[in-house]
Amino acid sequence: GGLRFGQSPYFATDSEDQRQLDLVPLYLYEGKYLFARGTAGGLHMLKNDALELNLLLRYRFQKLDPDSNSFYEGLESRDQTVDGGIEAKLKQKWGEVKVDWVTDTLNNHKGQQVQASYRYRFENGPWSISPFISWTWQDENLSNYYFGVSEAESRPDRPAYDTGESQWVSFGLNTA
Repeated sequence: GGLRFGQSPYFATDSEDQRQLDLVPLYLYEGKYLFARGTAGGLHMLKNDALELNLLLRYRFQKLDPDSNSFYEGLESRDQTVDGGIEAKLKQKWGEVKVDWVTDTLNNHKGQQVQASYRYRFENGPWSISPFISWTWQDENLSNYYFGVSEAESRPDRPAYDTGESQWVSFGLNTA
């Protein structure tokens, strides 16, 4: 399992603590045809030492509960969902490139996301360190579902807001 701990990306007043802590079950399995990697899983369509093509399902944890903060009163709830799509991964001596495209399978956000990542593994005996960098793009439907404010939800201290599409770069370091 894993512990998720962090501040909600949604607005909180200065007197409210919106940090959340919860336990997330992480299943790890790598089979000939099926795989489970934390909160994602799927089916290998093609898998060899250099290339993987997969059908993918991934749980999206984002949500907004209007009852959790008085500022959210009048907003529609934003629900968690399961995204599904395809993933391609290329492994070479110079590193690993992964690209995936997913869309909402439960018709909550009705949007789609593309993510591209590069990772390089440094291995020393049983230890490995792998820095990575990722670029993520979300279409307007997905971004607005979680972070937009419709005209019907707006009020003087919370104006209507259309996010448009969004994109960002993230980076990190994994160890094993």
